[in-house]
Amino acid sequence: MINLEGKTAVITNADNILGTAMARNMAIQGAKVIMTGADENAVNNAAKALQSQKLNIETRLLNLGNETMIEEAAQQICSNNSVDILVINTTDKDENSEKNNNSASDSCFREFTKYMRDRNEGSVVYLQNEGTNSADKITKSAKDLAENGVRVNCVTAGKINTDSEESQSTTQPQGKKLQPWEVAAVVTFVASPAGTAINGQCIPTSPSLN
Repeated sequence: MINLEGKTAVITNADNILGTAMARNMAIQGAKVIMTGADENAVNNAAKALQSQKLNIETRLLNLGNETMIEEAAQQICSNNSVDILVINTTDKDENSEKNNNSASDSCFREFTKYMRDRNEGSVVYLQNEGTNSADKITKSAKDLAENGVRVNCVTAGKINTDSEESQSTTQPQGKKLQPWEVAAVVTFVASPAGTAINGQCIPTSPSLN
């Protein structure tokens, strides 16, 4: 059973469909979720829909292309919260900017895990597009932080069904496209205390082998 009561999760690029699904799933499991993104209006709008469901959601402007903003955001968030979970969401990004995305993700990872190391506890999950090859990076990061009690994993997502009604359903048959809640469920499990046996892994999500 997944229980995130008393946990705080930070999700980057939380205004896209997977980011919002993860925020909803983690909040339902009891976590306080801080949704971040570069578009303040988009993040606030995504958060309002979840806050209307009485979920514990906060927002924070965070542009992963701005290293100074990442450092300041990490310091402020972690000084006010014991951040237990960090989800670095790079889905829906332009493939041509992969190098920049990697650099931004590395900066975010570095700044937030500084505080996790100090607490000797934490879980980081990269959520990436299917086909992203980061296995070596994830394994190295996991080994580097293992002695500090911080786990590092990756979940990859294939094609996502963006139909709003179907994406909210938990009874949809598995097909060629993933439902956002399916990916969110995997990320939540891997990030949670229930997933402590998983470290340094890249986990693909795919409802069909066809």
